[in-house]
Amino acid sequence: MRLLNVSTKELKEFHSTDRPPYAILSHTWGKTEITLPDVVAIWHHHHRHSDVNGIGSGSDSDSDIGSRNSHHPLEDAACYYKISQTCEQARHDGYQWVWVDTCCIDKTSSSELSEAINSMFAWYQEAAVCYAYLADVSEDGRPSSLSEQFVRSRWFTRGWTLQELLAPRRVIFFNSTFTQFGTRSGLSRLIEQATGIDRLAILNPRLIRNASISRRMSWAVKRETTRTEDRAYSLLGIFGVNMPLLYGEGENAFARLQEEIMKNSEDHSMFAWGALQEIDISRLLHNPEAIESLALDTLTALAPSPDDFTGLGDLAPAPTADDAAFMMTNRGLQIKLRLIDLRAKQKTNKRLFLGVLSCQDRRSRSVGILLRGTQFRDVLVRSSRTILTWSPFQTADAESRTEVVYIARTPRRAVKYVDGSVVVRADDLFAPGYKVIDVQGINPSWVEETRTLKVSFGLVPRLSLVAILTFYNRGLRLGFLVSVFFDYSGKSCAAEISAAALDCERQEEQFVDLARETWEHNTTGNGKTFNLRSRVHWLTGEK
Repeated sequence: MRLLNVSTKELKEFHSTDRPPYAILSHTWGKTEITLPDVVAIWHHHHRHSDVNGIGSGSDSDSDIGSRNSHHPLEDAACYYKISQTCEQARHDGYQWVWVDTCCIDKTSSSELSEAINSMFAWYQEAAVCYAYLADVSEDGRPSSLSEQFVRSRWFTRGWTLQELLAPRRVIFFNSTFTQFGTRSGLSRLIEQATGIDRLAILNPRLIRNASISRRMSWAVKRETTRTEDRAYSLLGIFGVNMPLLYGEGENAFARLQEEIMKNSEDHSMFAWGALQEIDISRLLHNPEAIESLALDTLTALAPSPDDFTGLGDLAPAPTADDAAFMMTNRGLQIKLRLIDLRAKQKTNKRLFLGVLSCQDRRSRSVGILLRGTQFRDVLVRSSRTILTWSPFQTADAESRTEVVYIARTPRRAVKYVDGSVVVRADDLFAPGYKVIDVQGINPSWVEETRTLKVSFGLVPRLSLVAILTFYNRGLRLGFLVSVFFDYSGKSCAAEISAAALDCERQEEQFVDLARETWEHNTTGNGKTFNLRSRVHWLTGEK
């Protein structure tokens, strides 16, 4: 950790064993900031001036005298003001060292930047005091004006300042003229109003690790960072995890963060992301139209963004939760759930389940997510952003089973229609050891690496068969056919994928012949049909 001397403005490296007491600055970045090379240049300027004037550098006071006799142009920059004032305040409070993120990290070194970001929560936690500088809060004699400016400050909208609010043992707030106007404990009610973080966590930040995953995620809702990846990286300390930084990975950083959290947690609330809706489950079980009214989609197992936890701060692990362990695998999220079959009373092979999570809301209601079946019995896909809550008594007698399933990790929004061509990206069309050996269709092509099917055609009627793919395992001499139907309404499109497992052993050529015969009979309209014993699901997309 590199600290800045408040008197000499010299930077010095310290290890955890010899680190002196220090103050730390929290602020929001502007268009330009004083960087580490700038501080080094300022220090060398004053050091040279001290030597020229014969002033020794053996003590802080001597160096400080030399500094006052010289001036570096960077010290006139507006962004230098908060650094100089931080140093003055720290010296006034009896601290000889400060840490400022803009100038105490060598950002040209990726290894140093990674170490700093992974350590930053601890650095704020171990600081003697944190000075929070709110540049957009002006000096105004009216208490109402100050309160209004405070809760609307940009400081409360930035991603990095969340940990800077919660990690330190003491936080003191300063306005634009670096005049103190309050402390974290004294302003806790206003902070709760500005952030949605409950006062208990604000007054006793060491309790934040006891908060549920969804509650801590909800604190990060609508907070912004300059780089997409920093929305995830700024939460490392909040969840007590570490991971390497990969700038350029974009939103995948948030997925990696959740996977790191999963390694040390059994809290199902992290899977309760989306829009909360209270519902009468009995109505859902006996009314097919109620099921169809839910937006059935194809979603990832993990939340795409912290914003998906909006309004979900009240969710917590169920007190009776047992065997709540889960893990991410190459097949998806492996998790043990009670599955309520929502279509048990319907004559359909389109499987839809309510997965009951081991968590509850503040009123002790059950929480569940909608999961759609795939061609593999134990692989499910999250099919709606809606999170359902209900009284546990409503599902006591519902037809259900408890088992270990896999929720597909990254099923993509899979259908695009452009200029007479449809592209279907089907991530869950995957079986270990099976390869696509034949594609029948309208000018079809299949790319194995991306599991992408493309077919090109002119005008087609609604719900047309556009392709049949043959999957085959040469070692087992087993295979299955996948038929792809396409529905285009003019504004949106969908692909219905039916997988038919064939139990008997056949030669590779026999599977191809069957696929070709199936294609010919279903597209020539001769009245002969083949029962593919299909399991169907829908992949939706936009034009």
